[in-house]
Amino acid sequence: MGIVLVVVGLAVLVLLGAGMLWQERLGFTGPEVVYDVEAANRYVWERLPEGARARLRRADVRRMLEWAVRWMQLDPDERGVPAVFGSVELAEYVQERCWRRGHAYEPEDVLAVVELQARYVAELGALGAAAGDGP
Repeated sequence: MGIVLVVVGLAVLVLLGAGMLWQERLGFTGPEVVYDVEAANRYVWERLPEGARARLRRADVRRMLEWAVRWMQLDPDERGVPAVFGSVELAEYVQERCWRRGHAYEPEDVLAVVELQARYVAELGALGAAAGDGP
């Protein structure tokens, strides 16, 4: 009886391992997507409207991008709204955080930065389906 239990136990372990390997093979097979703040900074800076580029420095754009990433990482209860790249809520958060630290930016400049960041993330292939669009 003891040998039967050992054999059954080993068979269960082998089946579980095979199932996990099979599941892993069915998983994501695309290239790994990495958000690089420096690459995002270059992307946004190169596409900013001329007026925004006249008012901002690259360090300002980087600061905004870093706060935008921080907002995306907040707990949903703390954020209060769904995390959406390029949203007005995101731009308001970035502007408020920068202002608190002594960096006042024009609202249209902040919105331009977060909208371009959303384009960058979309071009990376890092965006999923919109909420409610199904699996």
